[in-house]
Amino acid sequence: MEFEDSKIKKVFQKAFTAHQEGNLGEAERLYRAVLLMDPAHSESNHNLGVLTFSRENSAEPLLLFKAALESNPQQEKFLVSYVKALLKVKNFEAAKQVLAEGKEGHLFSSAVQEVESELQGISSPEITKKYKGKETLTEIALNQAENERKNHRKRHDPKTGNPPQKEENFLLHCYQCGDYVNAEKLSLTMIEKYPKHPVGWKVLAAILVKLNRLEDGVRAIHQATRINPRDHESHNVLGVTLRKLGKLEEAEASFKKSITLKPRFAEALNNLGETLLVQTKYKEAFTILKKAIELNYDSNTYYNFGISLQYIEFKKPLNGLNEIIISLLEKDNCVYPSQISGAVISLVKLDPLISIHLSEYFSTESSKSLEKIIPVYSQSALLLKFMGCYPIADLQLEAVFTEVRSRFLLQITELSENSDLLRFLSALALQCFINEYIYPCTEKEIRALKKLELLVAKIFSDGGQPSGKMLLCLATYKPLCNYDWCNEIFETSDLKEVINRQVREPASELALQSKLPSLGKITDDISVKVREQYEENPYPRWFGLRLHRDPYSISKFAKDFELKLHDRIIVDIEAPNILIAGCGTGQHSISVAARFANSNVLAVDLSMSSLSYAERKTKELGIKNLSYIQADILSLDRLGKRFDIIESSGVLHHMNNPLDGWRVLAGLLNKGGLMKIGLYSKLARPHIVKAREEFAESYGVVSQETIKRFRKDLIGSDEEHHLLIHTSHDFYSLSSFRDLLIHSNEHRFTLLEIQEHLSELALKFCGFENQNTVTKFRQVNGGSADPYDLTSWAAYEEVNPRTFAGMYEFWCQKVG
Repeated sequence: MEFEDSKIKKVFQKAFTAHQEGNLGEAERLYRAVLLMDPAHSESNHNLGVLTFSRENSAEPLLLFKAALESNPQQEKFLVSYVKALLKVKNFEAAKQVLAEGKEGHLFSSAVQEVESELQGISSPEITKKYKGKETLTEIALNQAENERKNHRKRHDPKTGNPPQKEENFLLHCYQCGDYVNAEKLSLTMIEKYPKHPVGWKVLAAILVKLNRLEDGVRAIHQATRINPRDHESHNVLGVTLRKLGKLEEAEASFKKSITLKPRFAEALNNLGETLLVQTKYKEAFTILKKAIELNYDSNTYYNFGISLQYIEFKKPLNGLNEIIISLLEKDNCVYPSQISGAVISLVKLDPLISIHLSEYFSTESSKSLEKIIPVYSQSALLLKFMGCYPIADLQLEAVFTEVRSRFLLQITELSENSDLLRFLSALALQCFINEYIYPCTEKEIRALKKLELLVAKIFSDGGQPSGKMLLCLATYKPLCNYDWCNEIFETSDLKEVINRQVREPASELALQSKLPSLGKITDDISVKVREQYEENPYPRWFGLRLHRDPYSISKFAKDFELKLHDRIIVDIEAPNILIAGCGTGQHSISVAARFANSNVLAVDLSMSSLSYAERKTKELGIKNLSYIQADILSLDRLGKRFDIIESSGVLHHMNNPLDGWRVLAGLLNKGGLMKIGLYSKLARPHIVKAREEFAESYGVVSQETIKRFRKDLIGSDEEHHLLIHTSHDFYSLSSFRDLLIHSNEHRFTLLEIQEHLSELALKFCGFENQNTVTKFRQVNGGSADPYDLTSWAAYEEVNPRTFAGMYEFWCQKVG
């Protein structure tokens, strides 16, 4: 790490010198080099923003100045530059907000005052303009006014009943500035004077929604739609307001009316798609959201689109869909790759070339040659992209990839490098690293790998550089960080991502381990065994997630997830303290930190390897309200603090006595506090239990060798309980396979047992986390079914034993 810091400083100094000397092209190149090594480097972000500021139609300076300010909010020049960039694109409201935050941070220099004066001098009509990408009721109302001005509608005329332009401008100015008291008075006055003009009604509706007077807002916007039934924006606003009221079917109808009036209205399409998702109409939502994305590349639409893909497997290819999903995966924190795996693999296998090859692969030997395989699979951009994101959960594709790896290793001296080969090998190296090298390896491969390792080591010792194909070949069998020469590799475009994943990131995690705090020595025998397992196989290794766009208050979270609260005291907590007991590699804890507004999250785990992975990902994502500590749940009373929310999912059932751990957590929960628990179901896992017993009988000792042999035997089996295991995504990476079938300790529960434990711990059941499961329960049992009655759920699970195939994940509340 010290070496990297020194290198960053040297490159930045060269960039700064080139900048001062007027060598702007070189300065830009070097600033960008710094940001590749440290994306949060504030001075490089700022200076690169300065260099690119004068370019036309470039959003880059905004992003650069914003990154600089976020890294160092006390640097006044960063604040001034960011505000000036916002003024340049006429985003005046954002400029005002940034300035206000700066002043709260005691930034009052003359430069800050000067830019503030510039903002204050902008005329009110300019402030009222609508800017692309905003979706609030405010901007909808402002957009209508702007459209009216652009269309040169008649000015004040008693016959038409239109207000003077200056009155309309002043009303919109008050609303835009957040002066809702005066804006409401002005809109009421305008409505009284010009009752047939829709703008007054629309602004009034927007104000009422802002003030959470939703029923009044519906009445106001209804009036606007009566005045102008063909106003597509009014119907969209009505839909938004109805959705806030929970009137989903009425909201759906309003959005559809808006789209009928304007079929290419991307905002209404997105709103309709989101409403359909809440109603679990996933296929219909997918179709609508795809249209919205094609019209308007908006991150909110991508976020919703990712949700719609979770429950879809495609039967035919769709034009442009592969490119949309690639964009979705490239956008920050919009989707969990695991949740769209089924959709992606179904699309990949619909590719004509891949489909033909797979149909031939298992019948003819010639289809297994590299000359047949590489040109087919290297052309699928979606496949290559996903191979770097998530384990490919498909046994046919796995067979092809295993064959490619073997043949490439055995023929490496005969093959010439080309772009197709290197592109596919890079993706395969990433895939093998993600699945933790779970593919089987023959004795012949082991011998060939040893020869290649010796050859590469000799090339480095002689001062040379091995070819890209050699290094990528090794990277498909072992992480490059396992080799002493890994830091001597000359980075090329084909090697860049592999080096980042297999060399830099593991080095970063290793450095972080020494800095992570520990609550004390772990002494419980089972806890020690579990820790050893996750030190060897941190679980899961992940490369994407979906962060909540708008953090929840506890009140809104309970409402949206339909939790039955037995004590309302919890909704008054505005800044909750949250404990994640057993955070693994951080995917869960990061999601929680983003989910709850103003939260302070502490995450604990037994494994330092898992914690260092979590800490690295947390830093990369810029999450500030989350910290980590190594600890056993049984020792958490040493923390000396209590929590408003505790989450422990997939953890307690691996303890020696799960109830002992649960009791400790209940003791750390404040009265009225909420707890989310995840436990394995007895009814859902008999096939897992049977497979666990088979491993113990036939393989005994747990090692990577025995794990891979067991898995290979399962792949070759057609027994029903083995085929069921193949359907689990956990089957496709080493750590998750071990967690699924060969865990050192596992307990399973029934819902009636859980009900008894809740009673013993003075906890009340509040509801299950998975809303799709709850919806199915209601559909099967009718409207009279009580989703908060675990006895009813137990009867339902008896009939539908795969309901909780993953685990029970439910919320409960401390009432004692």
